[in-house]
Amino acid sequence: MSRLVDAGLIDRLERGSYVVHPRSGRVPVLPVDLVGAWLADEPYAIIGRAAAEQHRLTLDTPSTIEVQLPRSKDPVEFRGVVYVFTRGPLESVTADNVRSRSGAVIASPGKAVALLLTQEAARRGARPPRDAQLALDMLRSGRRLGTWNGTDWAGLVQRHGNAQVARRLGYLLEMLGLPGAEVLTPLRGSSGNKPFSPLYPAEGPIDTRWRLVLNDPALKGAGQ
Repeated sequence: MSRLVDAGLIDRLERGSYVVHPRSGRVPVLPVDLVGAWLADEPYAIIGRAAAEQHRLTLDTPSTIEVQLPRSKDPVEFRGVVYVFTRGPLESVTADNVRSRSGAVIASPGKAVALLLTQEAARRGARPPRDAQLALDMLRSGRRLGTWNGTDWAGLVQRHGNAQVARRLGYLLEMLGLPGAEVLTPLRGSSGNKPFSPLYPAEGPIDTRWRLVLNDPALKGAGQ
């Protein structure tokens, strides 16, 4: 294999995985399509900003592709794109996904938002930070496009989140005037006030309905 790599006939993606060039030479491979071929033999779902772009809920083209897997996996850099992997329960990985035109597995818009609001720290240090900005952008864009009509927010939180996700999502839905916040109130849990984001000091106004300390800068003036 090393000879083929040296000859420019294939590129090494990771140990045991290679990208073969056609006879016409190297051709661009979209990151989402690459993930679809690379991980075709195991459960996975593309999440985060790459999922948002696929659903046209953000105009940004990500340089980091986040993938949900039922196992741990180290980040991989290939052709200027970093692929990072978030471990999740198999039931979450395989639920609420759609297929791209090329067949890659993409988290549905609602699942992608719910996972963004898990607000968990990245164990391997390479995962994009989970603040509220992308979730807000997706919710706003989806409001304009009608993406959220009929979305089962309670089911999505139960399959992909927890009480803190219910609080954060409920607050954002209510703030943006989107339906669905009311069905999340039974899922808020019984604990006291929690910071909206663990990335910032737990200081700021308190929303007593959702028992959240509104400490994320993205929330300031966001209810539009």
